[in-house]
Amino acid sequence: MIEHGDRQEHDREDRPSFGRGDLSELSRDSPGRRDPPATSSRAIIEVRDLVKVYGGDTRALDGITFSVAPGEVFGFLGPNGAGKTTTIRVLATLLTATAGSACVAGFDVADDPHEVRKRLGLAMQTPSLDAFSTGRESLELAGRLHRMSRADVRRRAGELLELMGWPRWRGS
Repeated sequence: MIEHGDRQEHDREDRPSFGRGDLSELSRDSPGRRDPPATSSRAIIEVRDLVKVYGGDTRALDGITFSVAPGEVFGFLGPNGAGKTTTIRVLATLLTATAGSACVAGFDVADDPHEVRKRLGLAMQTPSLDAFSTGRESLELAGRLHRMSRADVRRRAGELLELMGWPRWRGS
């Protein structure tokens, strides 16, 4: 591993690499939002020694560590099989890590997944399902990814279709 200040990177070519830039810091004040717990880091994303093992012997993540500062542009690059998608799924609370820790906006993805999901947006890189899905199906998929009940998903999808002026798709 190569250490750079408070972050470490694997020096092997089959591991993800990180590209960094900077943007002016953006702030969002929303009523009813819970403040994150006090931490020693001001990172918006913090990953420490993250490990994910599939099927007992397939190690998708092998102790990955990095952090992203608020307002920082962060590129997550690597070849197929390097662990990029697995890392994103752990950060989005769609997968549970085998070991290590990850925080998003100050909330631990394992201990407080609901608070993480309230602060996170995720867009698929390739919209391959979009060509075959209806607007309702896409909305319902997003609701299920946020672990909403089926009844709540159907109700909310209908509300959103109505709001967007697509009432003819409301029942489909």
